[in-house]
Amino acid sequence: MGSGGQKGTGTDRTEVGRGVKTVILYTPVPQELIWEGWDKTPEYFWARIDGRIVQLEKSGHATARIIRLYSTDPLDYLDPAFSPGREVDLGADLKP
Repeated sequence: MGSGGQKGTGTDRTEVGRGVKTVILYTPVPQELIWEGWDKTPEYFWARIDGRIVQLEKSGHATARIIRLYSTDPLDYLDPAFSPGREVDLGADLKP
């Protein structure tokens, strides 16, 4: 239910800065399913893999997904081992 108090209108108002932003969503899917998990913040952390600094998102007990690579070497960005979305093993891949 939107903050306007009308159930089933398909609108939800959220405060943005000084104004109000209205989102109109035309769908038969309930809002609870659409916005499920929207407010959950992923767990990000920094690590060094083979001497390169990467930002990781924890995806499991002992695994993480590469989000971002930080390097001044352009060739590092061509290495598929550091491509965003790649799963890494937190025990084996993370070495000082």
